[in-house]
Amino acid sequence: MPLRGELAELPLMDLLQILLLNKKTGVLIAEREHLTVEEEVGDRGDLFLRSGQVRFISLKHGKQLSDILSVMGYPAPPAQEHEAVELNLLVEILESDSPARVEIARHAKRLTEERMGELLRWRNGRFIFKEMEIPSALDLVEVDSLELLVQGARHIDEWEMVSSKLPSFEVVPTYPESLPEGPLSFSPLEWRVLASVDGVRSVREIADQFPESTFEVAKAIVSLVEKGVLGVEERETTPKDVFPMVHRLLLSAWERFDMEEFDQAEDLATQVLALDPTLSVAHLFLAEVYYAQGKYKDAARRYIEAMRRDPGLSPRVNYHLACSLVMSGDFDFAMGVLDEALVGGGHPRAAELKSLLEKTLSLLMAKDKSFEE
Repeated sequence: MPLRGELAELPLMDLLQILLLNKKTGVLIAEREHLTVEEEVGDRGDLFLRSGQVRFISLKHGKQLSDILSVMGYPAPPAQEHEAVELNLLVEILESDSPARVEIARHAKRLTEERMGELLRWRNGRFIFKEMEIPSALDLVEVDSLELLVQGARHIDEWEMVSSKLPSFEVVPTYPESLPEGPLSFSPLEWRVLASVDGVRSVREIADQFPESTFEVAKAIVSLVEKGVLGVEERETTPKDVFPMVHRLLLSAWERFDMEEFDQAEDLATQVLALDPTLSVAHLFLAEVYYAQGKYKDAARRYIEAMRRDPGLSPRVNYHLACSLVMSGDFDFAMGVLDEALVGGGHPRAAELKSLLEKTLSLLMAKDKSFEE
């Protein structure tokens, strides 16, 4: 029976250590839904293991082995499922007598190391491990799993530094109006990045032109921003571009909520608001998620924000806001909100909740008086 579960409950780092200790052989598939500027919403990584050792990682998005091979003169592979493209192509070359197979194995190792850092950042998603034989040719990709996990953990720390400077890989690097005075020194990669900045292409689009990973190019851009020779601007996205992604993300979020997978629902709703922070229904949904998680103060803030974005929601949402306030212990505020909820009919249970709250407050006050006596 395959091993399956949620990354929120069993992080990939812990899962890989279990597979390493038990010397498992097979394929570990991790999937998640996430924010992307592409039409598809979702990502997938396939980790091929022999005796617990990671031999290769295939990742649906980002730089592909075929990109590197095309630079080396190899023909483009035929269109196949994403995990089959790289695996079949890599195995074919590693099993051949090509003099370039050692160099290609080295590229495969570097891609595997970079992708491990990417996968370890996934907080939510699903996984399934299937025990099966994997091609012996992958043993030529000499990856040490313990070292891979250590490097991946370091990438997480580096990613936090990069993400504090770059909100996403979709921001556009631009030149400032004036450059800093004094001598400046740049690495070879930074020089190449500077030559590629045109004020139009995003970080991701620039990185696609380089053999280095998107993450390495992003680090170089952060360094150039810190030196004062580059700035970054958010790329404007039209509602036409955003709507399909928002629609799919919200549908996925509702599915997760119905399945009581609240952490995943929260992650998806947060991504929706990153795309369109004015969407009142997304604020309202996130409030419901927070309430289900017991984060009552956060829920109250989201209910208030939803009503601020769409005042027409107030008569019915005030009741839900009051429930959050009661659960967080803010009874006075809750009483005032319930008064507003009763105006013009409001929520059918607002009067019931107000009566219950009044009795509760009366009991609490009576308790205070009896204690004084």
